[in-house]
Amino acid sequence: MVIKKIQKEKMIRKFKVWDKGNKKWIDDTDIAINQKGLLFIRHEGQVEFSPMSLTKSENFEVVYSIGLEDNNGEGFYNGDIVRFRTKAGTLEEDTAFIKWSSILFQFILIKDGKLIGYCDQILEKIGSIYKNSNNLKGGRQNFKSYTHRIN
Repeated sequence: MVIKKIQKEKMIRKFKVWDKGNKKWIDDTDIAINQKGLLFIRHEGQVEFSPMSLTKSENFEVVYSIGLEDNNGEGFYNGDIVRFRTKAGTLEEDTAFIKWSSILFQFILIKDGKLIGYCDQILEKIGSIYKNSNNLKGGRQNFKSYTHRIN
């Protein structure tokens, strides 16, 4: 699998929205974020959007792209579970979560609540904390545990 970095001049800020109650991704034609950071979601075909804060929503979670995609054009997002190369120049591989670090100001790879790598080591996506977090020991709780350490 070939991982491509999205060129900066072509880079569009991409995001997805997870509906916590229905446990599904919201169709991207039904979501928008304005310049003030308010999330607008069209509910079940209603024409009007209802604004809500990105950081205070109990029902939805916004997940951002890390700016990398695989050779099929599928992007990698915060919360994805990935297979990655543990050391440059070796064939050793492991699995980890992609997580935004507000201390390092970059996306990192975490496992067992610890920083274990960087996104330039990604080989492929194997899941996400939203759909199949059991693919990695500790699941979603493991992902959350690192959040509490850096924020």
